[in-house]
Amino acid sequence: MFHFLNRCLHGFIWLCWIAAAAALWTQREHARPVVDYAVILRDANWSSPPPLPRFSGKVTRVLGESIVQFKTDDGTVWNLGLQGCETNGLPPGIEGVRFVAETRRHLTNALVGRPVEFAFTQTNVTRTGLGYFYLDSTNSVLLGLVEAGRCGVKTTDTRALPLREQYQLRVAERQARTAKEGRWGL
Repeated sequence: MFHFLNRCLHGFIWLCWIAAAAALWTQREHARPVVDYAVILRDANWSSPPPLPRFSGKVTRVLGESIVQFKTDDGTVWNLGLQGCETNGLPPGIEGVRFVAETRRHLTNALVGRPVEFAFTQTNVTRTGLGYFYLDSTNSVLLGLVEAGRCGVKTTDTRALPLREQYQLRVAERQARTAKEGRWGL
């Protein structure tokens, strides 16, 4: 009799463990923000990166899907690349060409003639550089491209950004992938 009760108790405990695992599995999306923040913090060596140096000006024209011509407030012209934007993996042929043209049009509408700040990670004496564009003090340019599915996120490049921006980019890319926006729907 005690063996039977012992086996019943073991079976009940195993069923409880299985039910708890199933409940955790079905509710895993609620824990995703915590996991994302933990991964971002771990990748940043458990500290927030220092703020990037910036200069301001206006975008005069878009040269490529992630390259723009930028004129500073003192009149110096720079060719700057948007960092953190993964543009590889587009389909070959006319579909890929159309997608790149739409991306350039999107950047042109968002940036040309508007006052922006450029937070740079690299600059060169030939007035070229890599970094991030800020409209109204937000990283809305890269975030907008990622939300629209125009580009993916290069996580190694975005580690220089504040942790909140890294998290927003990660969430935006996940949502664009699940919704099959832009490049994820081609």
